[in-house]
Amino acid sequence: MDHYCVRLVKKKYHAWKRFTFSRRYRASEEYCKLRNKVSKAVHYAKKHVTVKANAKKIWGYVKEQTKSKSGIGNLTGVIVGTITEDKEVLKNFFTSVFTVEGDSRTPDFKNKLHSNEIIEDVSISASV
Repeated sequence: MDHYCVRLVKKKYHAWKRFTFSRRYRASEEYCKLRNKVSKAVHYAKKHVTVKANAKKIWGYVKEQTKSKSGIGNLTGVIVGTITEDKEVLKNFFTSVFTVEGDSRTPDFKNKLHSNEIIEDVSISASV
């Protein structure tokens, strides 16, 4: 919506407030006139204001929203410095978050396939 429509909508809102407060016929007429005027103005704006008029702003917004941000920010909120210190910060964080579980829950992966082997004749069945 353009500025003209926004101003009309505000006027319509205030006319509605005046009508609901006073409940007078004159206030109702004023509100109805502004309501119709707003409808026409919005319809006109939708029909005649095109994307071409604001293409630079629209594509600028799209470009800003689709920028990819690369890199890693500060890990602790303070510039750490060297890669070794960064690794230490990450290690301390992950050790504080994760728990160590026993070996009894870890599956045995001794029979691994080599990258050139192909699995054939696989059958899958549902068991109840």
